[in-house]
Amino acid sequence: MADLVPIPEPWAKGMAEEHAHAYGIEIEELAGEYREAYARHDPGIVRAETMTAHRRHGIPIDPTSAPTTT
Repeated sequence: MADLVPIPEPWAKGMAEEHAHAYGIEIEELAGEYREAYARHDPGIVRAETMTAHRRHGIPIDPTSAPTTT
């Protein structure tokens, strides 16, 4: 089990190099998905976050007012 990294103490700051590498790969993949959706003019990729922000700020939105893409 030499490939396991030690668990840092709860008060330690930062993240392990392996975690930074894994998150970096995921961020690149997500960025690609956002670029593709933006190129298609597809707002569906941010619909959940947008609705959550609107609810949080008390902004009423009629979900039938704009076409949805799947």
